[in-house]
Amino acid sequence: RGGRGQAASGEYEGCNFAECTELENKVELVARLPYAQAAFEGNASLQQDYRASCASAGGVSVEAVQIIAIDTVQIAARRLLEDAIDVTTQIQTASKADADALAGNAGFLTTLNSALASRGLEPATLVSAPSVVIPDNLTAAAATSLPSLFLSSLLAASSLALLGAF
Repeated sequence: RGGRGQAASGEYEGCNFAECTELENKVELVARLPYAQAAFEGNASLQQDYRASCASAGGVSVEAVQIIAIDTVQIAARRLLEDAIDVTTQIQTASKADADALAGNAGFLTTLNSALASRGLEPATLVSAPSVVIPDNLTAAAATSLPSLFLSSLLAASSLALLGAF
């Protein structure tokens, strides 16, 4: 079978329609923060404040923000190496339109840093700007056409049901 499409089971190679559309409503970013990994990972309130800041910047609830990974990086600063962390973060939005708007928000970093400062946290830099999460096994074109594929599948199924009635 050529290309991507609907499998016989009603799933889109690797994820069902509900899972794929939920992924379309997620935005992922990587923020660099000037903290040691152990200090950040070992401090639940620091993580909560970071998540709350991302939620504020993204216009969502704290529950919609998930820290996916925390990786150590070393930055050269005035002949010394300083620890920093790259925090991979996902933000669940209510709709694909909201995810697209968040991913296209040029002021996200400014809003995030204001929210971080209001909670006493250091400012972040973006290693990877917010972008809509697309499942690995789908192309961007296929992901944006999932709703129409789903409707086409429903139409085809109802046509078959009608033909079976005769």
